[in-house]
Amino acid sequence: MANKLKGRPPGSPNVEYVPVQSFPAACPKCHSTELKNVQGAKVTRRNIAGKLPNGFTFGSVEHRRMRCKCGQNLIVRSYFQK
Repeated sequence: MANKLKGRPPGSPNVEYVPVQSFPAACPKCHSTELKNVQGAKVTRRNIAGKLPNGFTFGSVEHRRMRCKCGQNLIVRSYFQK
């Protein structure tokens, strides 16, 4: 049996990742960014492509239910690149 090495071959370049600017979601009531996931709530991810007003192109959107420390419930949208 041949002794094969796993992983990336030596000398191959690293993958270039595009830097993404992200802003934490804030509560519309108290403007706090300390949000916690709601237990038992499922995360909905949809493969919808589009472009935001700031020029960011995305390939999917994720909707997640969260709760603020002030008691406000909200749905946070996250955009992911193609």
